[in-house]
Parts: sequence; C-alpha cells; structure tokens
Amino acid sequence: MILGMIQFHTGKKVVGIDASSVCFKSSSVGYLTWTIDGTNAEKILET
Repeated sequence: MILGMIQFHTGKKVVGIDASSVCFKSSSVGYLTWTIDGTNAEKILET
C-alpha cells in the first residue's frame, strides 16, 4: 500500500526491502534511511 503510494508520486523505481532480519529492535525506518540536506542533497536530487 505505502510503496504503491510512493511509486505513484515519483518517476523513479521504488524497491521494497524486507529488513525484518536486521530490524528486530524497532522500525526499519532508522536502519534504511539516510538524511542529508544542503548542497549534497541538491546534488543527489539532480541525478
């Protein structure tokens, strides 16, 4: 459901990842996300 919603709003490929084997203590969000801002974020968004 969520992956479909994200895919609907982007032209990029959305890939689901089963992180249950590494995320046993809490949500996988902290394990699978990377937060950046500023110039580096702008460079990534350009690609």
